[in-house]
Parts: sequence; C-alpha cells; structure tokens
Amino acid sequence: MKELIIHCEDSPKPPTLTWDEAISAVHKGVVLIFGNAQGLPTSVTESAFNLLSPNEQERALKMRKEEQRITLIINHALNRLFLSHFSDEAPPKIKILTESTGKPYTVAPYPSFNLSDSATAFLQGYAPYSLGVDLEFMDPQIEYEPIAGRFFTIREIRHILKSGSPWFFKYWTRKEAFLKATGLGIIDSLQCIEVVTGINILNSRCIQILPQSETGYFSIKSFIVEPFYISVALPHRGMIQGICQLDITMITELFTA
Repeated sequence: MKELIIHCEDSPKPPTLTWDEAISAVHKGVVLIFGNAQGLPTSVTESAFNLLSPNEQERALKMRKEEQRITLIINHALNRLFLSHFSDEAPPKIKILTESTGKPYTVAPYPSFNLSDSATAFLQGYAPYSLGVDLEFMDPQIEYEPIAGRFFTIREIRHILKSGSPWFFKYWTRKEAFLKATGLGIIDSLQCIEVVTGINILNSRCIQILPQSETGYFSIKSFIVEPFYISVALPHRGMIQGICQLDITMITELFTA
C-alpha cells in the first residue's frame, strides 16, 4: 500500500516584498502576490483586459457578476505581466497550457504558478516547482458545520467545533491548495485528505490515485492576512520567500506604466 506524507504548518505571515523583489526572488523559492481588485478605475480594468489571451477574454466576458469578472481580469493579467519578466514575449502571447485536470501551467523559462481568488481579492503563487495556493475570505456568517460534516475528517471537525470558524477556513484552504498542487482537481475523497497541523498520512486504501511526488511528501503552510486565510502547498519543504501586497495605486501603476 502506497503512502504520502502531508506535513501541515501554521506559519507567520511571510516577509513583505515589492513587485520587483518578488520577481528577483522567485528562483529561490515561493513568492506570493496578493491584492484586491475592488475600487479599481475602469481604465485599469480595460488595460488589464488587453493583456489577456483570447480564451481568457472570452471566459471573462461570460461571467455574469461584475466583481468576479473584474477580479478574474486583474488576476490573470497580473499573472501574464509577472511571467513576461522571464522572456521577451508580450504578456498576451505567453503560452499557458492546461493539464488534463484543468490546471494551467507554463514551461521554461517561466516559473510554475498557481492562482486563487475570493470575492474581489486575488492570490498568486510562483516557484521553481509545482505548487498550489488557496485564498478564502473568512466570512463570519458562513454556516460551516454542514460543509465540515461532508468534507472533513472527524478530527478536523472536532477542532473546528472547539475553536471556531477560522479553523474551518484553515482546513478548507489546505485541502484546496493540496488538490491544486497535485493536479487532482475536484475529487469525492476530501474526507480522506486530513490536513491537521503536523504529520498526516494519505494512503492508496483511501484514495484510488495518489498524487505523484518524487519525495513522497507534501508541505502545506497556512497563515492569515486579515480577513483572509491563505494556504500554500508544495511537493517538499520549500520556503516562502515573501508576499507582495498590491494596493489600488500599485495595481494602477503596473497597468499604466
């Protein structure tokens, strides 16, 4: 029976990076880009839209909710803008491929990346190796008990009922980040994937197809940037170099430079 170790850690918020520092640090490990698309001028969204590929533009135009459409546009345009620093290709021309599970990826000279969003906020992760990131708004009104009962393990549920909703979002983002890092996508076996702080064992008795890992090990690091919970999943003990937090002024400057 095959096994996979999932090591989960509660981490402090990573050091703050500028945009340029994040670009320079990505070869050393994980860098994160975090921001909020709410309140951006229409001209900025239009400039960002022009950096998307035709498929991304089509996807954005099909979204009914304006805030979701704007967040998608800004998230994907910033991704292309970040990746453009690693080649001579213009952002719209960068070739982003898709795995059979739907996970997007690039090939050298670009770093690996993963994207997430929640409401109007967005999160991007970049590294020299595959990774998964997840971002969730800690909604105090959410009725998390039914969701936990369906998707979480007994031990996870006990922790959530004892400590409250932040633990729900911690475990939820860990599961999502792990699924995105492994490329498993949406599966019916979330109760098999235990992500309590410490060492967790995932075996082939519980889940039919184990994720591929050269080390047999995944690391998940979690922290809070109020009012969001963030988790980052890596195929080994990688380091988070830092996080670049973009405000409206910074985002505007990036798209109007």
